[in-house]
Amino acid sequence: MNANTSMQFWCIGNTCGGGIMFHNGTYYWFGEIKSGKTWLVPNQSWECYRCNAGGISCYSSVNLTNWKYLGIALAPNLTDSTHDLHTSKVLERPKVIYNDKTKKFVMWLHVDSEDYAYSRAGVATADNTEGPYTYLESMRPNGQMSRDMTLFKDDDGKAYHIFSSEKNAVMHISLLTDDYLEPTGIEKRIFIDKSREAPAIFKHQDKYYLITSGCTGWSPNPAMLAVSDTILGEWKRIVQSMYWT
Repeated sequence: MNANTSMQFWCIGNTCGGGIMFHNGTYYWFGEIKSGKTWLVPNQSWECYRCNAGGISCYSSVNLTNWKYLGIALAPNLTDSTHDLHTSKVLERPKVIYNDKTKKFVMWLHVDSEDYAYSRAGVATADNTEGPYTYLESMRPNGQMSRDMTLFKDDDGKAYHIFSSEKNAVMHISLLTDDYLEPTGIEKRIFIDKSREAPAIFKHQDKYYLITSGCTGWSPNPAMLAVSDTILGEWKRIVQSMYWT
């Protein structure tokens, strides 16, 4: 696994929908803080369960077995209901990578409204791995919806934002600017009309591998593995036709 990969995991402690970054011999796990009452959002076409957004937590480990709680990396907003980080919003899939040029840790995350209509990507930065992170803004990258997402920092230092878009029907791979804070406008649309989400990407022996989930809400489904010679190139699923028809 490429050490710059921000992988997808589910929960440890209160780190739901999170990602792990390896930096200077230590693993850092960032995840959603979810606690308190859970409710079903009415008038949705899927099982849209919500609880108050509690911000993003951070844990560290040197062996992937024993984890130390480092605190809240990105704090929620408790007072302004219009703010992206307000507890009434959706904060999901936080991923962090380090920028060698700016010496900043950069976090991207899925920011949304209760009904998932907002569909934006939020960006925050910090001087230290565990934060605290300063929230900068949210956007629709290249004018496109952004939901489930991950980040990938390649061997050449370039970084990419991979996200479900177009109402989850298409996945996008977007090259970021040198400071990792914005999209460059250079992107690749993949898995068109295949409805994939929860992307996790890694590089092995000069090939790129992308694992995604089907869009079945909270119901389980088989993952799919795809491969490409270049990150912005053509992606092909690997065997197992059970994933697509």
